[in-house]
Amino acid sequence: MILIGAYILAVVAYLAGGFLQSSTLMGKPLASRQQIMLLGLAGVLFQAVTLSHSLFTLGGLRFDFFITGSLISCLIVALALASALSRPLENLFVFIFPLAATTILLSGLIPAQGRSHEYNPGVDLHIASSIIAYAFFTLALVQALLLYRQNWQLKHHKPASLTKVLPPLQTMEKLLFELICVGLVFLTIGLISGFIFVQNLFAQHLIHKTILSLLAWLIFATLVIGHYRFGWRSRTAVRWTIGGFVVLMLGFFGTKLVLEYIIGRT
Repeated sequence: MILIGAYILAVVAYLAGGFLQSSTLMGKPLASRQQIMLLGLAGVLFQAVTLSHSLFTLGGLRFDFFITGSLISCLIVALALASALSRPLENLFVFIFPLAATTILLSGLIPAQGRSHEYNPGVDLHIASSIIAYAFFTLALVQALLLYRQNWQLKHHKPASLTKVLPPLQTMEKLLFELICVGLVFLTIGLISGFIFVQNLFAQHLIHKTILSLLAWLIFATLVIGHYRFGWRSRTAVRWTIGGFVVLMLGFFGTKLVLEYIIGRT
């Protein structure tokens, strides 16, 4: 009963927080910034309770497709909440709170397919850094979409409530590249640790994941270099961010989905 309650409370907290943040984006705030963040924090804590039951087993860590999705969404919200204490990132809540609620429901309703793996410091470093990188790139994607919408409204002289509540365009771009740079650091750590600690990397049907992850790293690295060297901004930054995220998502979740739910290989 306690576990079921944690699932329900996490979903309710996230959906309530997302709804209240959407009212702020529409220019009709129904709650304060602090109240919305407290709802997000409550969602993270209750989601952590659900993950403690599904992620940790006697045989080690179980990174099932949907459990991993819930773990990443929990980390995404936690990072967004922590970052929002010093940066204007609270508008991301309107997207990531419902996303987290969805992953909680899926992880609770769909039986796990992946098997547990024994604790291994090197492999765990690879997994943890990869998950953190994915979380930061997800935040970057949402930030890029908000930036695109804001830029479109300004260029077409169609001011809306969204434009009024968002930070200036330059601040939005700065936040985007901060998220991308941090994500790139963790992705680099994940790739290096994978080549060092994951044995028979290509024999484990992970070649597609490896190649796509390397391609995503190349896309994001090129974007960062292009921004600081050639001044790439706005639409260019948004397109490269979306492209890099799609490639990374295919490598991270696409491979896992095929292995676990299509060909039944854990």
